[in-house]
Amino acid sequence: MGLDADALSQDPKATQDFINCLLETGPCTEEEDKYRLGLPEVVKTTCSKCSPEVKDFFIKTTRFVSQKHPEQWKKLTAKYDPDGKYEASILRLAGVKA
Repeated sequence: MGLDADALSQDPKATQDFINCLLETGPCTEEEDKYRLGLPEVVKTTCSKCSPEVKDFFIKTTRFVSQKHPEQWKKLTAKYDPDGKYEASILRLAGVKA
């Protein structure tokens, strides 16, 4: 996986571009697009089928976006978890209090 959660969290423009990609309101790099396309399954399974690299990225980005960008997090959860079935499990996996 070519995405780097630590680098992403240090670059506000890259963070916003990544979020826009996930929300389908902006363009995606090839790696971001692969991640975006797999995200519905990742959410439904709370990343139980993820490779270690994808799981690490998912945990770090969940933690970062939910804590530092709560409005964007709400938009992402509305898109990928509209019924709110998975958010608590995802936040628990990422070590974030719901």
